[in-house]
Amino acid sequence: MPIPRWFWAALLAATAYGQQVADPNFNTRVADPAFTSTHPRIGIDESHKNFHTKDGRYKPFAALMAADGFTVAAAPKFTAGALKAIDILVIANALGNEDWNKPEPAFSVAECDAVRDWVRAGGALLLGLVSTFAAVYLPETYTYYSIIFTFVLVAVVLAVRPLGLFGRPA
Repeated sequence: MPIPRWFWAALLAATAYGQQVADPNFNTRVADPAFTSTHPRIGIDESHKNFHTKDGRYKPFAALMAADGFTVAAAPKFTAGALKAIDILVIANALGNEDWNKPEPAFSVAECDAVRDWVRAGGALLLGLVSTFAAVYLPETYTYYSIIFTFVLVAVVLAVRPLGLFGRPA
């Protein structure tokens, strides 16, 4: 007997309205850490009203990276000199203001220039923007479903590259 469509719609709606919280029971143990002698420095942006922070919703991510040998901290200010203190910059859901009727940029021109120059000089940038872009470009009545686009993107990447974008065989 096929599963009714209303069931799938209800399941989809329930997941879209779920609260986003970090999983306190997520196992971040890494059996064979990638970095044991050198420790790349990750800075997670927390100074632009970010939805995800090192000690908040990105806590399992930060713990997993630390277990793999990275040094994880809040990102420094986005200036040419300060960004030299990190190797990888993680920016997720930065906000300029919280007035959705009059949105403002999250970053100043000087900050954008500093990050651009830092990346050109060899810095690595990881952006968490899929659900944010989906929320902006979807009709207003569908913005609650923007998180689904994140999962669709992950599913597509894993279908094409089962080990992930930068994966290596175990």
